[in-house]
Amino acid sequence: MNEDMKRLANGIWWTKKSKILAEARLLKLNLFYQCLFFWYSVFLVFCSIYTLVHPLKSITMSVTITVFSITLFALSLFINGLNYKERAILLKKSYEALSLLYTKCQISESHEEIDIEYQSILSQSENHKEIDFIRAIVSNYNPTIPNTDQKAPTCRQKRLYWGYNILYLIYILMAISSPILVILAINYMNFQ
Repeated sequence: MNEDMKRLANGIWWTKKSKILAEARLLKLNLFYQCLFFWYSVFLVFCSIYTLVHPLKSITMSVTITVFSITLFALSLFINGLNYKERAILLKKSYEALSLLYTKCQISESHEEIDIEYQSILSQSENHKEIDFIRAIVSNYNPTIPNTDQKAPTCRQKRLYWGYNILYLIYILMAISSPILVILAINYMNFQ
């Protein structure tokens, strides 16, 4: 295999790995938002029942529940419009085609034919995000295995990888706890 073909095969392999991680990211976001909407709905039902059983002196809680309900409705429309699951399906088809192309690349000598097919496959789905590529590099690096195709992650890539994971965790915690924190804040203000 000549040098151009090796470079092309390497690019196909990393694109495939990045698209696999992009699909996983989109499926994880889809599941997260479905669970979050379920949690918010259960929380709103509980608050509504509570205010019916224990009428409040202030209208603040009723207004808050109404605002949460409207926000939940608007947010669910927006998130469903992002089509996470459908986009993940397209990415899966793309990385499966890239996997076949990578195998073909190992036995073929026609660089131009492989490159044209590679570009065609890339145009059939959205591109992965930079964080997907960084996650591919960081998660596939093993310094104990001597492999020339392996990419060693840079310090910047490691920082972005861990920063993304930490921010995602903070985002999840804030999203889950925000209704409770708002209700606690309102109750605190009402008792002052």
